[in-house]
Amino acid sequence: MLDVRDVARHLVRIGYEPDSPEESVLLCPLRLQKLLYYCQGWGLALLGEPLFSQAIEAWPKGPVVPDVWQLFAGKRDGITPEQAGEPTVEFPQTVLSLLNMVWREYSRFRPQELVDMTHAEPAWKDARGALPPAAPSNSVLSLETMKQYFSDLARRSVRSGEFPVALPSEVWQADQQFEKGNGRGVPLRDAVRLAKSARAS
Repeated sequence: MLDVRDVARHLVRIGYEPDSPEESVLLCPLRLQKLLYYCQGWGLALLGEPLFSQAIEAWPKGPVVPDVWQLFAGKRDGITPEQAGEPTVEFPQTVLSLLNMVWREYSRFRPQELVDMTHAEPAWKDARGALPPAAPSNSVLSLETMKQYFSDLARRSVRSGEFPVALPSEVWQADQQFEKGNGRGVPLRDAVRLAKSARAS
């Protein structure tokens, strides 16, 4: 598993345009926290395991990883790569694809929209229980609840068709095994594409 701080550092870099800083999409700490939650959720669903080792807590404004909160303590506006620092590890291509997918899907939402979205999802709600909205809490979000929720989302995203396309989780897991095997075998995404081509010919 990765260190969540490295995941955060990479997310900060995705939207940064070094040649045109004024056109960069900078993540504020609140929005970054929500993207980390979605990275962990989709990682559980698509890779079959947690993306990072640190726990996510149910704070009043949604899911928060305290280690990253402390990393940017006191900062409210957009975080630059210089402020975030360099990731300390090189990510596998499958993980990079996952992070890019989450960034593309969720960075377009305003921070308050992301707060509202996470408040409506079961992991944060279950961890908060009957607490008042503004009450502090360090209750940890259940990985099992997150995995179930995001796996259901993944299943619903698969459209039915003549050819039985694999579930997204199967594609991600096959690609990850391909990388671990130093390129031996055929990634499932390629296998599905080749089978579709064969049917069409």
